[in-house]
Amino acid sequence: MFNALMASFKYGKAIPVALELVEEIHKAMRDDGSISQKERSKLMSKFWELVRVIQDPKKKTSSTSKKAA
Repeated sequence: MFNALMASFKYGKAIPVALELVEEIHKAMRDDGSISQKERSKLMSKFWELVRVIQDPKKKTSSTSKKAA
């Protein structure tokens, strides 16, 4: 429970984006569970949006430490 709470503080900004991605995946699935190529492309765009949200704090920390050096 404590680990989940700490993760929510660390990745709090990513949670809404991740939930949106999960909802989009659910909507994109056909009855047989497959996803069309067009929908996969949309989902990959959402995935990379999630990756950017997770990377941003690390990039900001890295760029400020480079300026200080």
